[in-house]
Amino acid sequence: MADTKKTKKIRLRWGGLIRWVIGLAVVVALQPWLWQAVTERAATLQQQRQLAQQLAQAAEQLSQLQAADQEAAERLSQLETLAPPAEQLTTLLGRLERVAAERALRFELLSITEEPAGFAGVTEPLQAVSVSAQATGSPDQLVSFMQAIEYAPELVLVASWSLTGSGVADGDSLAMTLVYFLHASADN
Repeated sequence: MADTKKTKKIRLRWGGLIRWVIGLAVVVALQPWLWQAVTERAATLQQQRQLAQQLAQAAEQLSQLQAADQEAAERLSQLETLAPPAEQLTTLLGRLERVAAERALRFELLSITEEPAGFAGVTEPLQAVSVSAQATGSPDQLVSFMQAIEYAPELVLVASWSLTGSGVADGDSLAMTLVYFLHASADN
């Protein structure tokens, strides 16, 4: 019986040792595949981290571009008000005639001239257009008309005013040359 206990003990020791050796052999055999899997996983994590950083940078750049685009749109809107597109010259002239009509003035457009490049320091994409006109009415009507032109939303240069008192029932006469600044459209 002592022999069987001793044999059992030896078998248990050797069995444990054999299992440990077999486990070690399996780990040593699997180590290249395990190392490759860990290396691939580390590379994948690094790529994901880099992509996340690039995505964050791209989102920041997009945000900055959208803010710049919004600012440019606001500035373009201001430009559209100060220097309307050249195609809107007829609208401006119509408004000039309407302002005169609202003040019961007789109004006559005498000439419309595109000024040469460089007039009053204007460079592309802006162009200057001179409008010569004559309005006839009472002094109060003419002053009101002049104020309306002065406070127009567009950039207008009053090149000349000439008020002539006629002393007749038709009223006084105001000859004027106005310069409107227009911007060339993208089509031109």
